[in-house]
Amino acid sequence: MSKQPLYASMPYLAGLVGMLASGIVSDALLNRGIFTVVTVRRIMNTVGMCGAAVFLCILQLARTPLQATLLMSCTFFFSRITLAGYWVNMIDVAPRNAGQMMGLSNTFGTIPGIVGNIVTGSILSVTGSWAMVFGIAVLAYLVGAVLFLVMATAAPIDMAPEEDFTPLQEITPEPTRHIPAK
Repeated sequence: MSKQPLYASMPYLAGLVGMLASGIVSDALLNRGIFTVVTVRRIMNTVGMCGAAVFLCILQLARTPLQATLLMSCTFFFSRITLAGYWVNMIDVAPRNAGQMMGLSNTFGTIPGIVGNIVTGSILSVTGSWAMVFGIAVLAYLVGAVLFLVMATAAPIDMAPEEDFTPLQEITPEPTRHIPAK
C-alpha cells in the first residue's frame, strides 16, 4: 500500500494540532492574567510565523519524501499557531464588524494565492530550483511577523457609530401567521 495518502495528510493534521494547541495556550495565558491580550496575540503570531519560516528554510535540505513530509508538517504546525495571533485579533479590533473584517482579509489574502502560483511557475521555469520560491515565502513570514509585532493592537476600533448599529433581532420581521384555507 502506498504511503502517499498518509504523507499528504500529515501536514494538515499537524496544522490542526498547532491550531488547537495555540488556542489552549493562548487561553491559559489570558485566563491566568500573565499577559495582556495584545501581548498574547503578538507572541502567538511571532512564534507561528518565525517557526514556519525556520522549517521552510530547513525543508530545502530534505532528501527523502518522509523528511520533506515531516518538515512540511512542522511548517504547517507553526503556520496554524498564527491563527491565535492575527486571526482572532480581528475580533479584538472590530468586535461588531469582525465578520466584514475577516471577509475583507480573506479577499485580500486570496490575491497572493493566485499571483503566487504564477510567480512560482515562472521562477521554477527560469531557475529550476525551489530555493527562491521558499526564500520568498520565508521573507513573507518574517516581514509579517515583524509588522504584526510592531503594529498590532487589541484596542477596538469603532467602525460604525452606535446610532447606526441595529441589532439583528430588531430588524427580524415578525413571523407571519398561517391562516388555514377554507
